[in-house]
Amino acid sequence: MLVKHPESHAQQIVVQWLRKRGIHFCAIPNGGARSAFTGKILKAEGVVAGAPDILIFDRPPAVHCVGVALEMKAPGGAKPSAHQLEFLSGLEKRGWAVVIAYGAHEAFEALAKLGFGGLPK
Repeated sequence: MLVKHPESHAQQIVVQWLRKRGIHFCAIPNGGARSAFTGKILKAEGVVAGAPDILIFDRPPAVHCVGVALEMKAPGGAKPSAHQLEFLSGLEKRGWAVVIAYGAHEAFEALAKLGFGGLPK
């Protein structure tokens, strides 16, 4: 099956996995085309370029940190932007675990290493 938006598809799979496990998280909807007017409103509300796709607020069982910042990329997709790397670096300095995952499988592997459970079957 051809997926039009592979990054979105991978993120949806990860979100289902997080919900099934009762992990406390939120997604940051930074992507997508918006009008200049909407962009100004969102910026005034605190939307920041480079924020990761998913913030996990539960502390990982296997690592001492505040939470997990998960940036999703399409498998074989583009590298993180300078804004994303800067934002993720700032979170890392503040005690967050940072994961850049190219597809759902990489996200699951990283989350398993952090102690959130095994890989889905």
